[in-house]
Amino acid sequence: MGWMSGSDSDSYFQKGMKLVNKKRYEEAVQQFHRGIECDKGHSDCWYGLGEALSGVKKYTQAEECYTRAFEINPDIDDYLIGKALNLRNLALMEKEPLKCFEAIECCNKVLTRNHDYVPALHAKGLTLWTLNKRDDAIEYFDKALKLDKNYDYPYELKGKYFFDQRKYHDAIDAYEIALKKSPRDPDILLSEGRCLMKIGAYHLAIKCFQLVIKQRGDDPHAYVLLGNSYKVLKQFDDAIEAYEQALEINPDNKTYKMQIAEAYLLQGNICLHKDKDPQTAIEYFNKTLEIAPRYSAAWFSKSIAYRKMGGYRNSLNAMLKTIEIDPNNAHAYFEMGKTLKSMGNETEAIDCFLQAIRIDPSYTEAMYILGNILVDAGRPSTAITYFDQIIDKDPGSSIAWYAKGKALKLMNETREANICFERAGKIAVSK
Repeated sequence: MGWMSGSDSDSYFQKGMKLVNKKRYEEAVQQFHRGIECDKGHSDCWYGLGEALSGVKKYTQAEECYTRAFEINPDIDDYLIGKALNLRNLALMEKEPLKCFEAIECCNKVLTRNHDYVPALHAKGLTLWTLNKRDDAIEYFDKALKLDKNYDYPYELKGKYFFDQRKYHDAIDAYEIALKKSPRDPDILLSEGRCLMKIGAYHLAIKCFQLVIKQRGDDPHAYVLLGNSYKVLKQFDDAIEAYEQALEINPDNKTYKMQIAEAYLLQGNICLHKDKDPQTAIEYFNKTLEIAPRYSAAWFSKSIAYRKMGGYRNSLNAMLKTIEIDPNNAHAYFEMGKTLKSMGNETEAIDCFLQAIRIDPSYTEAMYILGNILVDAGRPSTAITYFDQIIDKDPGSSIAWYAKGKALKLMNETREANICFERAGKIAVSK
Protein backbone atom coordinates (compact mmCIF):
# COMPACT_ATOMS: atom_id res chain seq x y z
CA MET A 1 0.00 0.00 0.00
CA GLY A 2 0.98 3.65 -0.24
CA TRP A 3 0.66 4.65 3.41
CA MET A 4 3.57 5.98 5.50
CA SER A 5 3.79 4.54 9.02
CA GLY A 6 3.70 6.83 12.00
CA SER A 7 0.82 9.21 11.23
CA ASP A 8 -2.62 9.12 12.85
CA SER A 9 -4.12 8.34 9.45
CA ASP A 10 -1.89 5.28 9.16
CA SER A 11 -3.16 4.05 12.50
CA TYR A 12 -6.80 4.54 11.50
CA PHE A 13 -6.10 2.75 8.22
CA GLN A 14 -4.58 -0.26 9.97
CA LYS A 15 -7.47 -0.46 12.45
CA GLY A 16 -9.97 -0.13 9.62
CA MET A 17 -8.42 -2.91 7.55
CA LYS A 18 -8.44 -5.25 10.54
CA LEU A 19 -12.17 -4.59 10.85
CA VAL A 20 -12.67 -5.15 7.11
CA ASN A 21 -10.95 -8.52 7.39
CA LYS A 22 -13.39 -9.37 10.18
CA LYS A 23 -16.28 -8.15 7.98
CA ARG A 24 -17.15 -5.45 10.51
CA TYR A 25 -17.62 -2.96 7.71
CA GLU A 26 -19.67 -0.25 9.44
CA GLU A 27 -17.06 0.10 12.18
CA ALA A 28 -14.33 0.12 9.54
CA VAL A 29 -16.05 3.00 7.72
CA GLN A 30 -15.76 5.12 10.87
CA GLN A 31 -12.02 4.42 11.18
CA PHE A 32 -11.32 5.36 7.57
CA HIS A 33 -13.39 8.55 7.87
CA ARG A 34 -11.30 9.54 10.89
CA GLY A 35 -8.13 8.86 8.94
CA ILE A 36 -9.35 11.03 6.06
CA GLU A 37 -10.29 13.81 8.50
CA CYS A 38 -6.67 13.77 9.65
CA ASP A 39 -5.30 13.69 6.11
CA LYS A 40 -7.59 14.18 3.11
CA GLY A 41 -4.73 13.07 0.86
CA HIS A 42 -4.23 9.72 2.57
CA SER A 43 -4.76 7.39 -0.39
CA ASP A 44 -4.85 4.21 1.67
CA CYS A 45 -7.69 5.48 3.84
CA TRP A 46 -9.65 6.30 0.68
CA TYR A 47 -8.92 2.79 -0.60
CA GLY A 48 -9.91 1.25 2.75
CA LEU A 49 -13.12 3.27 2.78
CA GLY A 50 -13.88 1.87 -0.68
CA GLU A 51 -13.33 -1.67 0.63
CA ALA A 52 -15.62 -1.09 3.62
CA LEU A 53 -18.38 0.55 1.56
CA SER A 54 -18.17 -2.24 -0.99
CA GLY A 55 -18.56 -4.68 1.91
CA VAL A 56 -21.94 -3.12 2.76
CA LYS A 57 -22.88 -3.03 -0.95
CA LYS A 58 -22.63 0.74 -1.30
CA TYR A 59 -20.84 0.23 -4.58
CA THR A 60 -21.41 3.67 -6.13
CA GLN A 61 -19.92 5.44 -3.10
CA ALA A 62 -17.12 2.87 -2.98
CA GLU A 63 -16.22 3.56 -6.61
CA GLU A 64 -15.69 7.23 -5.81
CA CYS A 65 -13.33 6.25 -2.99
CA TYR A 66 -11.24 3.92 -5.17
CA THR A 67 -11.05 6.61 -7.86
CA ARG A 68 -9.93 9.18 -5.29
CA ALA A 69 -7.25 6.82 -3.95
CA PHE A 70 -5.88 6.22 -7.46
CA GLU A 71 -5.89 9.95 -8.26
CA ILE A 72 -3.78 10.59 -5.18
CA ASN A 73 -1.37 7.73 -5.85
CA PRO A 74 -1.61 6.22 -9.37
CA ASP A 75 1.30 3.85 -8.72
CA ILE A 76 -0.63 1.50 -6.45
CA ASP A 77 -2.09 -1.43 -8.42
CA ASP A 78 -4.39 -2.54 -5.61
CA TYR A 79 -6.43 0.64 -5.92
CA LEU A 80 -7.35 -0.26 -9.50
CA ILE A 81 -7.99 -3.89 -8.57
CA GLY A 82 -10.29 -2.79 -5.75
CA LYS A 83 -12.12 -0.53 -8.17
CA ALA A 84 -12.39 -3.34 -10.74
CA LEU A 85 -13.91 -5.80 -8.26
CA ASN A 86 -16.28 -3.12 -7.02
CA LEU A 87 -17.37 -2.30 -10.59
CA ARG A 88 -18.08 -5.99 -11.16
CA ASN A 89 -20.30 -6.03 -8.06
CA LEU A 90 -22.02 -2.89 -9.29
CA ALA A 91 -22.62 -4.56 -12.67
CA LEU A 92 -24.21 -7.55 -10.94
CA MET A 93 -26.42 -5.34 -8.79
CA GLU A 94 -27.54 -3.01 -11.59
CA LYS A 95 -27.45 -5.68 -14.31
CA GLU A 96 -25.33 -3.30 -16.36
CA PRO A 97 -22.61 -5.06 -18.42
CA LEU A 98 -20.90 -1.73 -19.19
CA LYS A 99 -19.54 -1.69 -15.63
CA CYS A 100 -17.81 -5.00 -16.34
CA PHE A 101 -16.00 -3.51 -19.31
CA GLU A 102 -14.89 -0.61 -17.13
CA ALA A 103 -13.62 -3.17 -14.62
CA ILE A 104 -11.66 -4.98 -17.32
CA GLU A 105 -10.04 -1.69 -18.35
CA CYS A 106 -8.84 -1.25 -14.76
CA CYS A 107 -7.37 -4.77 -14.79
CA ASN A 108 -5.73 -4.21 -18.16
CA LYS A 109 -4.02 -1.04 -16.91
CA VAL A 110 -2.43 -3.08 -14.13
CA LEU A 111 -1.55 -6.03 -16.37
CA THR A 112 0.07 -3.71 -18.92
CA ARG A 113 2.72 -2.75 -16.40
CA ASN A 114 2.74 -6.09 -14.53
CA HIS A 115 1.36 -8.91 -16.67
CA ASP A 116 1.91 -11.52 -13.93
CA TYR A 117 0.13 -9.66 -11.14
CA VAL A 118 -2.08 -12.37 -9.65
CA PRO A 119 -4.77 -10.11 -8.09
CA ALA A 120 -5.27 -8.48 -11.51
CA LEU A 121 -5.54 -11.88 -13.21
CA HIS A 122 -8.07 -12.95 -10.60
CA ALA A 123 -10.15 -9.78 -10.91
CA LYS A 124 -10.18 -9.99 -14.71
CA GLY A 125 -11.15 -13.67 -14.53
CA LEU A 126 -14.08 -12.89 -12.22
CA THR A 127 -15.25 -10.08 -14.49
CA LEU A 128 -15.03 -12.24 -17.60
CA TRP A 129 -17.03 -14.88 -15.75
CA THR A 130 -19.71 -12.30 -15.04
CA LEU A 131 -19.80 -11.53 -18.78
CA ASN A 132 -20.33 -15.27 -19.43
CA LYS A 133 -16.86 -15.55 -20.96
CA ARG A 134 -16.36 -18.74 -18.98
CA ASP A 135 -13.51 -20.32 -20.98
CA ASP A 136 -11.50 -17.08 -20.86
CA ALA A 137 -12.20 -16.68 -17.15
CA ILE A 138 -10.91 -20.17 -16.36
CA GLU A 139 -7.73 -19.42 -18.34
CA TYR A 140 -7.04 -16.40 -16.13
CA PHE A 141 -7.71 -18.38 -12.94
CA ASP A 142 -5.43 -21.18 -14.13
CA LYS A 143 -2.67 -18.73 -15.01
CA ALA A 144 -2.91 -17.14 -11.57
CA LEU A 145 -2.56 -20.57 -9.94
CA LYS A 146 0.54 -21.37 -12.02
CA LEU A 147 2.14 -18.13 -10.86
CA ASP A 148 1.17 -18.55 -7.21
CA LYS A 149 0.55 -21.98 -5.69
CA ASN A 150 -1.10 -20.26 -2.73
CA TYR A 151 -3.58 -18.44 -4.98
CA ASP A 152 -7.11 -18.66 -3.62
CA TYR A 153 -8.57 -20.33 -6.71
CA PRO A 154 -12.37 -19.91 -7.06
CA TYR A 155 -13.04 -23.64 -7.27
CA GLU A 156 -16.76 -23.08 -6.79
CA LEU A 157 -16.75 -21.34 -10.18
CA LYS A 158 -14.73 -24.13 -11.74
CA GLY A 159 -17.35 -26.52 -10.39
CA LYS A 160 -20.05 -24.48 -12.12
CA TYR A 161 -17.92 -24.45 -15.28
CA PHE A 162 -17.70 -28.24 -15.34
CA PHE A 163 -21.38 -28.59 -14.39
CA ASP A 164 -22.43 -26.54 -17.42
CA GLN A 165 -20.29 -28.85 -19.58
CA ARG A 166 -21.99 -31.87 -17.99
CA LYS A 167 -18.67 -33.01 -16.56
CA TYR A 168 -20.30 -33.80 -13.26
CA HIS A 169 -17.49 -35.83 -11.69
CA ASP A 170 -14.99 -33.04 -12.42
CA ALA A 171 -17.46 -30.53 -11.01
CA ILE A 172 -17.80 -32.55 -7.80
CA ASP A 173 -14.00 -32.67 -7.45
CA ALA A 174 -13.87 -28.88 -7.78
CA TYR A 175 -16.65 -28.38 -5.23
CA GLU A 176 -14.88 -30.73 -2.80
CA ILE A 177 -11.75 -28.56 -2.98
CA ALA A 178 -13.88 -25.44 -2.47
CA LEU A 179 -15.52 -27.04 0.58
CA LYS A 180 -12.13 -27.71 2.17
CA LYS A 181 -11.73 -23.96 2.36
CA SER A 182 -15.36 -23.25 3.26
CA PRO A 183 -16.77 -26.51 4.65
CA ARG A 184 -20.20 -25.11 5.49
CA ASP A 185 -20.74 -22.79 2.54
CA PRO A 186 -24.43 -23.31 1.66
CA ASP A 187 -24.07 -22.20 -1.96
CA ILE A 188 -21.25 -24.66 -2.64
CA LEU A 189 -23.11 -27.45 -0.84
CA LEU A 190 -26.22 -26.73 -2.88
CA SER A 191 -24.23 -26.82 -6.13
CA GLU A 192 -22.47 -30.05 -5.17
CA GLY A 193 -25.84 -31.57 -4.29
CA ARG A 194 -27.12 -30.78 -7.78
CA CYS A 195 -24.07 -32.51 -9.28
CA LEU A 196 -24.58 -35.55 -7.10
CA MET A 197 -28.17 -35.77 -8.32
CA LYS A 198 -26.94 -35.73 -11.91
CA ILE A 199 -24.79 -38.83 -11.33
CA GLY A 200 -27.54 -40.61 -9.41
CA ALA A 201 -25.92 -40.23 -5.97
CA TYR A 202 -29.18 -39.15 -4.35
CA HIS A 203 -28.32 -40.25 -0.81
CA LEU A 204 -25.19 -38.06 -0.86
CA ALA A 205 -27.14 -35.22 -2.45
CA ILE A 206 -29.67 -35.41 0.38
CA LYS A 207 -26.87 -34.95 2.92
CA CYS A 208 -25.73 -31.82 1.08
CA PHE A 209 -29.22 -30.31 1.03
CA GLN A 210 -29.76 -31.14 4.70
CA LEU A 211 -26.53 -29.28 5.56
CA VAL A 212 -27.74 -26.30 3.54
CA ILE A 213 -31.05 -26.29 5.40
CA LYS A 214 -29.31 -26.42 8.79
CA GLN A 215 -27.56 -23.16 7.94
CA ARG A 216 -30.15 -21.56 5.71
CA GLY A 217 -33.51 -22.88 6.76
CA ASP A 218 -35.40 -20.30 4.71
CA ASP A 219 -34.02 -21.50 1.36
CA PRO A 220 -36.94 -22.99 -0.61
CA HIS A 221 -34.63 -24.26 -3.37
CA ALA A 222 -32.80 -26.51 -0.92
CA TYR A 223 -36.11 -28.00 0.22
CA VAL A 224 -37.25 -28.53 -3.38
CA LEU A 225 -34.00 -30.27 -4.36
CA LEU A 226 -34.26 -32.35 -1.20
CA GLY A 227 -37.81 -33.28 -2.17
CA ASN A 228 -36.76 -34.14 -5.72
CA SER A 229 -34.05 -36.47 -4.39
CA TYR A 230 -36.46 -38.21 -2.04
CA LYS A 231 -38.99 -38.52 -4.87
CA VAL A 232 -36.50 -40.34 -7.12
CA LEU A 233 -35.77 -42.70 -4.22
CA LYS A 234 -39.55 -43.23 -3.91
CA GLN A 235 -39.50 -41.84 -0.37
CA PHE A 236 -42.65 -39.90 -1.13
CA ASP A 237 -43.64 -38.95 2.42
CA ASP A 238 -40.22 -37.33 2.93
CA ALA A 239 -40.48 -35.67 -0.48
CA ILE A 240 -43.90 -34.20 0.31
CA GLU A 241 -42.66 -32.94 3.68
CA ALA A 242 -39.76 -31.17 1.94
CA TYR A 243 -42.05 -29.60 -0.68
CA GLU A 244 -44.43 -28.46 2.05
CA GLN A 245 -41.52 -26.73 3.81
CA ALA A 246 -40.69 -24.92 0.56
CA LEU A 247 -44.35 -23.95 0.18
CA GLU A 248 -44.44 -22.64 3.74
CA ILE A 249 -41.57 -20.30 2.86
CA ASN A 250 -43.19 -19.27 -0.43
CA PRO A 251 -46.95 -19.93 -0.16
CA ASP A 252 -47.80 -18.47 -3.58
CA ASN A 253 -45.45 -20.70 -5.55
CA LYS A 254 -47.60 -22.84 -7.85
CA THR A 255 -44.65 -25.01 -8.86
CA TYR A 256 -44.18 -26.22 -5.28
CA LYS A 257 -47.88 -27.10 -5.08
CA MET A 258 -47.63 -29.07 -8.30
CA GLN A 259 -44.61 -30.96 -7.00
CA ILE A 260 -46.66 -32.09 -4.01
CA ALA A 261 -49.49 -33.07 -6.36
CA GLU A 262 -47.06 -35.03 -8.54
CA ALA A 263 -45.64 -36.87 -5.52
CA TYR A 264 -49.15 -38.04 -4.58
CA LEU A 265 -49.73 -39.07 -8.20
CA LEU A 266 -46.54 -41.13 -8.26
CA GLN A 267 -47.51 -42.79 -4.98
CA GLY A 268 -50.89 -43.62 -6.46
CA ASN A 269 -49.40 -45.10 -9.62
CA ILE A 270 -47.11 -47.35 -7.56
CA CYS A 271 -50.13 -48.55 -5.57
CA LEU A 272 -52.04 -49.09 -8.80
CA HIS A 273 -49.46 -50.88 -10.95
CA LYS A 274 -46.94 -52.39 -8.54
CA ASP A 275 -48.92 -53.04 -5.37
CA LYS A 276 -52.14 -53.89 -7.26
CA ASP A 277 -54.13 -51.79 -4.80
CA PRO A 278 -56.45 -49.56 -6.86
CA GLN A 279 -58.53 -48.44 -3.87
CA THR A 280 -55.54 -46.91 -2.06
CA ALA A 281 -54.32 -45.55 -5.39
CA ILE A 282 -57.58 -43.62 -5.81
CA GLU A 283 -57.06 -42.03 -2.39
CA TYR A 284 -53.69 -40.69 -3.57
CA PHE A 285 -55.15 -39.50 -6.88
CA ASN A 286 -57.84 -37.63 -4.96
CA LYS A 287 -55.12 -35.89 -2.92
CA THR A 288 -53.49 -34.85 -6.18
CA LEU A 289 -56.78 -33.51 -7.51
CA GLU A 290 -57.48 -31.57 -4.31
CA ILE A 291 -54.32 -29.59 -5.06
CA ALA A 292 -54.62 -29.53 -8.86
CA PRO A 293 -58.22 -30.20 -10.01
CA ARG A 294 -57.24 -30.05 -13.69
CA TYR A 295 -54.28 -32.42 -13.50
CA SER A 296 -55.19 -34.63 -16.46
CA ALA A 297 -52.69 -37.39 -15.59
CA ALA A 298 -54.38 -37.84 -12.20
CA TRP A 299 -57.83 -38.17 -13.80
CA PHE A 300 -56.36 -40.64 -16.29
CA SER A 301 -54.82 -42.84 -13.59
CA LYS A 302 -57.97 -42.57 -11.48
CA SER A 303 -59.96 -43.87 -14.45
CA ILE A 304 -57.66 -46.88 -14.82
CA ALA A 305 -57.95 -47.61 -11.09
CA TYR A 306 -61.76 -47.58 -11.23
CA ARG A 307 -61.71 -49.92 -14.22
CA LYS A 308 -59.46 -52.38 -12.38
CA MET A 309 -62.06 -52.39 -9.59
CA GLY A 310 -64.88 -52.97 -12.07
CA GLY A 311 -66.25 -49.46 -11.62
CA TYR A 312 -66.74 -48.82 -15.32
CA ARG A 313 -69.12 -45.87 -15.00
CA ASN A 314 -66.74 -44.04 -12.64
CA SER A 315 -63.88 -44.97 -14.95
CA LEU A 316 -65.67 -43.41 -17.93
CA ASN A 317 -66.46 -40.23 -16.00
CA ALA A 318 -62.82 -39.84 -14.95
CA MET A 319 -61.57 -40.44 -18.50
CA LEU A 320 -64.09 -37.95 -19.89
CA LYS A 321 -62.63 -35.42 -17.46
CA THR A 322 -59.16 -36.26 -18.79
CA ILE A 323 -60.33 -35.59 -22.35
CA GLU A 324 -62.07 -32.37 -21.32
CA ILE A 325 -58.74 -31.10 -19.96
CA ASP A 326 -56.58 -32.64 -22.69
CA PRO A 327 -58.71 -33.17 -25.83
CA ASN A 328 -55.76 -34.38 -27.94
CA ASN A 329 -54.82 -37.20 -25.58
CA ALA A 330 -54.83 -40.30 -27.78
CA HIS A 331 -54.13 -42.58 -24.81
CA ALA A 332 -57.26 -41.31 -23.05
CA TYR A 333 -59.45 -42.20 -26.03
CA PHE A 334 -57.71 -45.59 -26.26
CA GLU A 335 -58.32 -46.42 -22.59
CA MET A 336 -61.89 -45.17 -22.77
CA GLY A 337 -62.38 -47.47 -25.75
CA LYS A 338 -61.10 -50.41 -23.71
CA THR A 339 -63.50 -49.55 -20.88
CA LEU A 340 -66.47 -49.29 -23.26
CA LYS A 341 -65.46 -52.62 -24.81
CA SER A 342 -65.44 -54.20 -21.34
CA MET A 343 -68.96 -52.83 -20.84
CA GLY A 344 -70.09 -54.41 -24.12
CA ASN A 345 -70.56 -51.06 -25.83
CA GLU A 346 -68.51 -51.87 -28.91
CA THR A 347 -70.04 -49.16 -31.11
CA GLU A 348 -68.80 -46.34 -28.90
CA ALA A 349 -65.57 -48.24 -28.28
CA ILE A 350 -64.90 -48.23 -32.03
CA ASP A 351 -65.43 -44.46 -32.12
CA CYS A 352 -62.89 -44.03 -29.31
CA PHE A 353 -60.25 -46.18 -31.02
CA LEU A 354 -60.80 -44.31 -34.29
CA GLN A 355 -60.34 -40.99 -32.49
CA ALA A 356 -57.14 -42.27 -30.85
CA ILE A 357 -55.79 -43.18 -34.31
CA ARG A 358 -56.82 -39.80 -35.77
CA ILE A 359 -54.86 -38.04 -33.04
CA ASP A 360 -51.90 -40.42 -33.28
CA PRO A 361 -51.68 -42.18 -36.67
CA SER A 362 -48.84 -44.36 -35.33
CA TYR A 363 -50.98 -45.84 -32.54
CA THR A 364 -50.67 -49.51 -33.58
CA GLU A 365 -52.11 -50.88 -30.34
CA ALA A 366 -55.36 -49.02 -31.00
CA MET A 367 -55.35 -50.32 -34.58
CA TYR A 368 -54.92 -53.89 -33.36
CA ILE A 369 -57.79 -53.79 -30.85
CA LEU A 370 -59.99 -51.92 -33.33
CA GLY A 371 -59.24 -54.53 -36.00
CA ASN A 372 -60.18 -57.39 -33.66
CA ILE A 373 -63.46 -55.68 -32.69
CA LEU A 374 -64.28 -55.26 -36.38
CA VAL A 375 -63.50 -58.93 -37.02
CA ASP A 376 -65.83 -59.94 -34.17
CA ALA A 377 -68.45 -57.58 -35.57
CA GLY A 378 -68.35 -59.36 -38.93
CA ARG A 379 -66.38 -56.65 -40.74
CA PRO A 380 -63.13 -58.49 -41.55
CA SER A 381 -62.34 -56.55 -44.72
CA THR A 382 -62.38 -53.25 -42.80
CA ALA A 383 -60.33 -54.86 -40.04
CA ILE A 384 -57.64 -55.86 -42.55
CA THR A 385 -57.03 -52.18 -43.42
CA TYR A 386 -55.95 -51.60 -39.81
CA PHE A 387 -53.85 -54.78 -39.63
CA ASP A 388 -52.13 -53.67 -42.85
CA GLN A 389 -51.38 -50.27 -41.29
CA ILE A 390 -49.68 -52.05 -38.39
CA ILE A 391 -47.66 -54.23 -40.77
CA ASP A 392 -46.61 -51.16 -42.80
CA LYS A 393 -45.25 -49.60 -39.63
CA ASP A 394 -43.85 -52.83 -38.18
CA PRO A 395 -43.37 -55.67 -40.69
CA GLY A 396 -42.07 -57.84 -37.86
CA SER A 397 -45.36 -57.81 -35.93
CA SER A 398 -46.33 -61.48 -35.71
CA ILE A 399 -49.66 -60.70 -34.02
CA ALA A 400 -50.68 -58.35 -36.85
CA TRP A 401 -49.87 -60.99 -39.47
CA TYR A 402 -51.80 -63.63 -37.51
CA ALA A 403 -54.80 -61.33 -36.97
CA LYS A 404 -54.84 -60.51 -40.68
CA GLY A 405 -54.78 -64.25 -41.41
CA LYS A 406 -57.84 -64.79 -39.20
CA ALA A 407 -59.70 -62.00 -40.99
CA LEU A 408 -58.80 -63.42 -44.40
CA LYS A 409 -59.94 -66.87 -43.31
CA LEU A 410 -63.35 -65.45 -42.37
CA MET A 411 -63.52 -64.04 -45.88
CA ASN A 412 -62.71 -67.52 -47.24
CA GLU A 413 -59.38 -66.24 -48.57
CA THR A 414 -57.71 -69.45 -47.40
CA ARG A 415 -54.54 -69.22 -49.48
CA GLU A 416 -53.78 -65.64 -48.43
CA ALA A 417 -54.71 -66.49 -44.84
CA ASN A 418 -52.23 -69.37 -44.76
CA ILE A 419 -49.49 -67.11 -46.11
CA CYS A 420 -50.16 -64.73 -43.20
CA PHE A 421 -50.16 -67.57 -40.64
CA GLU A 422 -46.89 -68.89 -42.07
CA ARG A 423 -45.35 -65.42 -41.92
CA ALA A 424 -46.49 -64.96 -38.31
CA GLY A 425 -44.97 -68.32 -37.36
CA LYS A 426 -41.61 -67.54 -38.96
CA ILE A 427 -41.43 -64.17 -37.20
CA ALA A 428 -42.33 -65.75 -33.86
CA VAL A 429 -39.62 -68.42 -34.24
CA SER A 430 -36.98 -65.90 -35.33
CA LYS A 431 -37.67 -63.74 -32.29
